[in-house]
Amino acid sequence: NWNAIFTKALDKHLIPILQVSNIDKQIPTKSAIDGIAEFLAGLGWPTRIRPVTLFNEVNAAEYWGGKVDPEGYAEILNYAVDKFKSLSGEFFMMNGAFNSSAHTVCVRTDLGVDTCYLSLDEYMARMNKAVPGIFNKLDGWANHSYPHPGYKGKPTDSSLDQGRLTIQAYRYDLRLLAQYGVSLPVFITETGWPHREGKTEHAEWLDQATVGRYYAAAFTDVWLKDPSVVAVTPFQLKRDDFDNFAFVAADGTHFPQWDSIANIAKVKGSPPIN
Repeated sequence: NWNAIFTKALDKHLIPILQVSNIDKQIPTKSAIDGIAEFLAGLGWPTRIRPVTLFNEVNAAEYWGGKVDPEGYAEILNYAVDKFKSLSGEFFMMNGAFNSSAHTVCVRTDLGVDTCYLSLDEYMARMNKAVPGIFNKLDGWANHSYPHPGYKGKPTDSSLDQGRLTIQAYRYDLRLLAQYGVSLPVFITETGWPHREGKTEHAEWLDQATVGRYYAAAFTDVWLKDPSVVAVTPFQLKRDDFDNFAFVAADGTHFPQWDSIANIAKVKGSPPIN
């Protein structure tokens, strides 16, 4: 199944970025890391760069076995990078994108989940103390940059809470990395605005026409102008049970942000392919 997906990606000129996810959001074991690394190493990747991010927003307890554990994550990240690299030098290893906007607090989130967060500056400091130099082992930096508050921020917002509440939250991450002498290319693996229109209407969010305009401005005026950003993968293309963020509706029609991005002039890429 995965090889068929990769073959289609090659045919469609797409470079897959895979996120390794922990089952039921529990803390992964080293044997689990071994298994997924060996599985992914055996696939027919379309390009001779294999981007992999390791887990998701783990500075939130809900994504790491119900606890905030930067020391444990640093050790698993360190082990995983070594394991993947031992199997192929083509693996391009990244952190699991963090929730940059979160402060140290226990809350009920906008999506109704009870969780505890650790602010990213403190989380990274404890990671580096547990595994000195951990950030130097990464090839790229995965980031989630959302337009807060309430997913209604403007594309031009850049300074709210040191930039943490904007679509430029990755710049906050980069400033933290610089404290450890590290500079990495950025992969924004989640971002975007939800629209009120969908199977369930959310009156608190922006209308779909505004979202379309915001996406166009975000790409042309912010992300494409920033040489530190090498990939942006908005959340999300299509998901019928939660389509307020989607580009494609359940019936297959496109929300306006589809055309906003489709109409942006593209630069031809020529990555080395397998």
